[in-house]
Amino acid sequence: MYRIDPDLLGAIAIAESGGRPDAVSPRGAVGLMQLMPTTAREFDVDDSYDPIDNALGAARFISSLRVRQGSALVDSGDLVDLIAAYNAGEGAVERYGGVPPYDETRDYVRRVLWLYLAGIMPPDSISRSAGFATQPRKSGFARRDPYTDARASLSELRRERSAATVQPDSSPAPAQH
Repeated sequence: MYRIDPDLLGAIAIAESGGRPDAVSPRGAVGLMQLMPTTAREFDVDDSYDPIDNALGAARFISSLRVRQGSALVDSGDLVDLIAAYNAGEGAVERYGGVPPYDETRDYVRRVLWLYLAGIMPPDSISRSAGFATQPRKSGFARRDPYTDARASLSELRRERSAATVQPDSSPAPAQH
């Protein structure tokens, strides 16, 4: 609907709330995607605890950030800045010309990218209710500059996913007698 990869929304949900729709942060962010009340109102979220309403509001928010950044596709080079803006606000990303120098935001960007690139999705409802959360692993990706590497890695991952996706057979069906 908003041309946002569901895997990206899943990675954000895990990073934000551990996949828990009832999560509330100390700063007042609510629900699966941890929307602040003002953001929820701005993006027409009636019930921040409803995971569908919350996720759709987050998708509208991300779509809005993309438009403001001039980025047409989530898998463009602006993904890192988009994730940073989701966490720190677009004003901070604009002020610093990219990911702001906040430890929380830099860790958040690394965590979301790792979850997204690794393809980790929210676990089943039993694990979610138990508070499952995944922490980023120490890997070669984390030891290099994650912001530069993420842009290259994301393009490579997209190519690999496209190649691995089974395409429907477009050849005509054999005639039946």
